[in-house]
Amino acid sequence: MKLEEYYRPRLSEAGYDLLAVFSRFEYAMKKGGFRREAHADAAWHTFAQRLPQEFFQNMAGSDEAKIYFEAPPDHLITTDDGGVDWSGDPVSPHDTASLFQSIKTARNNLFHGDKKHDSLRTSDG
Repeated sequence: MKLEEYYRPRLSEAGYDLLAVFSRFEYAMKKGGFRREAHADAAWHTFAQRLPQEFFQNMAGSDEAKIYFEAPPDHLITTDDGGVDWSGDPVSPHDTASLFQSIKTARNNLFHGDKKHDSLRTSDG
């Protein structure tokens, strides 16, 4: 089964678009030299530092990014019994690096988090 065949019926169009755009953008970052030293991982923090301050201000005021400020994604934490659960304490971005972290968290939640895909945030409901 192709990734698209799995995710298309399980995610909203916006959720699927996030996965597709994120993957392409992260690959372009790596090809453009924004990689962690001696690793193939994208260097998001370095990329964030290279953007002008106006970038964050523009994103904070944009309709397209408002969900990251008004309802930031939660993240998984380990529990005392060795399991995982949602933190219940999502963090609103305060600069470009933390905005990118929120976007990465949303992407990771869709790919690696709660695999039930029954949340209102991952469906059209």
